Amino acid sequence: MQFLTSSKVNEIIQLANNYYGNESRSEIIGSKELGDAVTKELSNPARHALYEAIKSLTPQEKAELEALMLIGRGYDGDDMDAWGTMYEAALMHKDLVHYVASKKYLAKYLENGLATVNAATAS
Repeated sequence: MQFLTSSKVNEIIQLANNYYGNESRSEIIGSKELGDAVTKELSNPARHALYEAIKSLTPQEKAELEALMLIGRGYDGDDMDAWGTMYEAALMHKDLVHYVASKKYLAKYLENGLATVNAATAS
């Protein structure tokens, strides 16, 4: 990674854990509760903090974050050989903030991606 620091990744991991945590979320919401559920979700301070942290990154940092997430979730192919392709595609991604922040397992994906990148650069 040339632009994104490990400390920024770790901060986003912590924010993702704060937002998604271990809480069990019901995947089914009744139509009567939908409006309240959406309002509650959109006003969630942990959600806001995660989105703002990602939004505040430079375009290059955001692209590296997305590439790191993709590697961490098990992108097909040789992960580090695909880094450049994923990075270039992420630079063009119009809805990157939501795409990355909306992943329930974002913290795990980033932890795995960071471990993969660190292992590749150490060898």
